[in-house]
Amino acid sequence: MKKVTTPFIQKNIMKKIIFLVLVIIGSLGIKTAEASHAAGAEILYALVPNTTNSYTVTYKFYRFCTGASAPTSQPICVWNDCNATTINQTLPQISGPTIVSTGCPNTQNKCLNPSSQVPGYEEYIYQGVITLPSQCDSWHMGGAVNARNPMSWMTGNNLFVETTFNNTVSQNDDSPYFSVAPVPYCCTNTPFTYNMGAIDINGDSLFFESIQPSQANCGQAHGANLVPTPNNPPPGYSPTTNPIDCNGTFVLNSQTGAMSFTPGNNTGSGVITIRVTSYRNGQKIGTVIRDIQVVVLACAPGQVPPNPIDSGSIVNGGLDSLGQVKTCSGDSLSFCVTLGSTDSEAILVPYSNIIASMPGATISYSGTYTDSITACVTWQTSINDAGLHVLVLTLIDSSCKPPGILYPFSFSFPVFIDSGIVARGDTIICAGDSAQLSVRGGGPKLWRALPGGSPTSSL
Repeated sequence: MKKVTTPFIQKNIMKKIIFLVLVIIGSLGIKTAEASHAAGAEILYALVPNTTNSYTVTYKFYRFCTGASAPTSQPICVWNDCNATTINQTLPQISGPTIVSTGCPNTQNKCLNPSSQVPGYEEYIYQGVITLPSQCDSWHMGGAVNARNPMSWMTGNNLFVETTFNNTVSQNDDSPYFSVAPVPYCCTNTPFTYNMGAIDINGDSLFFESIQPSQANCGQAHGANLVPTPNNPPPGYSPTTNPIDCNGTFVLNSQTGAMSFTPGNNTGSGVITIRVTSYRNGQKIGTVIRDIQVVVLACAPGQVPPNPIDSGSIVNGGLDSLGQVKTCSGDSLSFCVTLGSTDSEAILVPYSNIIASMPGATISYSGTYTDSITACVTWQTSINDAGLHVLVLTLIDSSCKPPGILYPFSFSFPVFIDSGIVARGDTIICAGDSAQLSVRGGGPKLWRALPGGSPTSSL
């Protein structure tokens, strides 16, 4: 089972941030009597090494730091659409609570200070091995928790997520996973960007979509009657296209998973549910869902506008028409990007998902703890790196202005590694027969005959 850690704040940080981290570390082993209702969840799986049908299943549960306690174990139901097979298994808790989101040292958040106005999540992880008895193109793993944390624009009831996969194409598969922790809050009238940093270690292609959250019980299929009902919805509210009171500004990039929206004047909370579908050679392999609650606060941080990669900084690559940094496998790629805040008093601290998204690459920063940061990436690629990689760079404004939050700005930079030109199909033919020659990868091709062989006209 792969283990992914996504640090909220990097090492060597300014004193007050170090203090905050120490406070958090000291609290990890404390499970308070006051906990929260369900604020988010996801289910992941990974093939157990040296097996063909046993999977390590991980249920991640996020709870708001007030209200009912988190469960000590998590039931998981497994079923398929091929026959009547059902499996019910309870996963034990293996870690948690771990504080995911934090407030500033002078305000903390509800996880550390129940009277704080700053929301906070705790992450709990449940894990076990589930063995499947057969192959099917539509396996489901589901889990429900009662009940959702109270929200401004949706009723409570169950929080249900499921993962699906097809083990007829390949039993050797791991689900996509999220390399970026959930972000619990944004500010009124302030543009917000975020990327969950979904990664597929099998190199499968990923497709992202916003879906309706579910209140099903374990074993039930998704359906209209299983969708939580809106509660005092704002104008134009939609759980898929306007899940927060954001005047229809919600946009999700289906290729990179980057989302953006600008909340309106109203504070409150809603839920965003993202489904990630993995494809292998054009065939659907499976889906993973992250369901997460987001709170809109009355705050006005300085902005960090998006900025494209400096094309002049790209070595051994370039920008294509889709805005992707593109190079060939085997090349040593490097590039830089500079991002700055509109607030000269901003204290920006960077981190990224580069370890997970671009294995072997390095990233360096200049301008940390100022209002402008330049990040430079260097990557010696290989043939195994072919495909799309999404670098998620997050800048935390740690100036701690009221209401005392460490405000994140998330940016997505797609990097595409071309596999290069590969010719296949060597064959032996008899005189007068024909053969099909094929080549894939790279850009446009031009065939020519080398001296000593048949002329080009023979092709």
